[in-house]
Amino acid sequence: MLEFKKYNELEEKLNHQKKITRIWSLIRAILAIASIIFIICLLSIGDYLLYGLLSGVFLALFFISVSLSNPSYKALKIIENKRKVYERHNQRRNKNFSHFSDNGIEFKDKEDYKLSDLDIFGPKSLYQYLNEAKTPLGRALLAKQFKDPIELDSNFKSMVKNLAENEDSLELEASLMEFKKGQAGITTDEFLSIVSKKIEFKIWYFIPIISFILMLVYIPFIFIFGINPYIPLVFLGVNFISSKLLIRDDILTKDANSYYYLSDLYVDLSLSIKNTNIEDEYYQILKKKIVDEIPLIKKIRGIYTFLNIRKNLLLNIILNIIFSFDSIMILILRFKIKNGIELKDSLKSISLIELALSYKNIGMDNMEYCVPEDGDKIDAIDMYHPFVLNCIPNSISLDSGIVLTGSNMSGKTTFMRTLGICILLKNAGSIVPAKSFKAPNMDIYTSLRANDMLQEGVSTFYAEIKRMKKINQAIKESKCLVLVDEIFKGTNALERIEASKKVIEKLNNYHAIFIISTHDFELCDTKGITNYHFEENYIDDKISFDYKLKKGPGIKGNALYLLKMSGIIEE
Repeated sequence: MLEFKKYNELEEKLNHQKKITRIWSLIRAILAIASIIFIICLLSIGDYLLYGLLSGVFLALFFISVSLSNPSYKALKIIENKRKVYERHNQRRNKNFSHFSDNGIEFKDKEDYKLSDLDIFGPKSLYQYLNEAKTPLGRALLAKQFKDPIELDSNFKSMVKNLAENEDSLELEASLMEFKKGQAGITTDEFLSIVSKKIEFKIWYFIPIISFILMLVYIPFIFIFGINPYIPLVFLGVNFISSKLLIRDDILTKDANSYYYLSDLYVDLSLSIKNTNIEDEYYQILKKKIVDEIPLIKKIRGIYTFLNIRKNLLLNIILNIIFSFDSIMILILRFKIKNGIELKDSLKSISLIELALSYKNIGMDNMEYCVPEDGDKIDAIDMYHPFVLNCIPNSISLDSGIVLTGSNMSGKTTFMRTLGICILLKNAGSIVPAKSFKAPNMDIYTSLRANDMLQEGVSTFYAEIKRMKKINQAIKESKCLVLVDEIFKGTNALERIEASKKVIEKLNNYHAIFIISTHDFELCDTKGITNYHFEENYIDDKISFDYKLKKGPGIKGNALYLLKMSGIIEE
């Protein structure tokens, strides 16, 4: 767990920045009031030279002050965001993360049972616990790594570790907090359509531009030779009518406001990455790709600025009447903006940094973590569940099957979920919550919450059958980890035991690595398995658990004891 050493400095920086912004607010207010007073004087007194000049000067000073002060307001916002980042980390350390706004529920796939069994998406999920990604590509990449991961090399994992150990990485989190979830819904292809879409500039698009040029040429002749002053009105009419009737392209109909703010946030985030120095070779490679494309992102922001202005009906009419705005915009988009392939690589680099920032929370906010290694079997030392406060760590070496017994509430299901999450994080290219962790690359198949399908009108036993059918197919295709909680609990004891033994035999035949928990001690004698158990202790007629995994079969349960404690049955 990283010790935060810069948090105390933050309050001092925040107070200092607030003073600066208050001064700027005062200056802007004074200039605005002065401008209004002089404009009123201009309209009421009529000294056009004096008050016109003063109005113009103070209006200019006001807009200059707005431009100069904006960086100070942005700096204040970043510091405030950074304070929120520290608060989020403290909440995550206390396992109080269920209110974090983005839980990735839209990425959940009901047919991929491990996603619900291991709490990967939705409320109180791994996605909600880890996620720092805010850009459209970043959120999608984190979800993909949990569902269908692409392999990430050791350089990426080294970057995750370095981010987990560097408090300066919180600067990047603070910049990301400006992204809103609505903007995250804009796909990368939609955002880059302005550079990737081939704009066809048709010959008649030049008509309003030619009309605009002729108008500019004609106007000086009015003053020089006194020719007809009403002809420019004809040109203005041609400008507007030809722009509206002849210029047709769906890029002009975009929701430019959302795209403008998204491009502005990309600029700020890119600058934050540029200014944040992380001593890591892979980070520096990604940083260079991002920094090299800042000019193009700024250019795109400028284009969306003008497209956003176009959404104002009055400005749209004025700009097209006077400047043939639509045709000029199409001309700029056709010839000024280059291919967006390099920019797409830059946005991918940003998403990789977001992914690493998400993964690093395993290390930054927990006592123990490691970079997992490949191995022929599962070797886990002191692994723990990242959601459980003061979770008791457990170790295991596993290359075949386990029958896991133990009384209710002793820790069986949590242990299986812990192993499943560790394997999933390793597959995803993350660090894992363990002192040491080795495992082969393997898919995960689970049947931990089969009873959750009751609300869909599916019985517990039939839900188990559906899950076991998937497991049956998977073990034939590749090496995988199978986790089954209370196998076939939806049917009678006699058939449950017989069916369970046959399933275990099949899993062994295909050399699957599996853990099957059960309350049926008869399964402990099944050939080809190793027995492990959890147990409880009774002190002064009170039940307690140590949550430590122990080798061998369980020899006792607590169901009768709990029923007696509840007064349901008597001695």
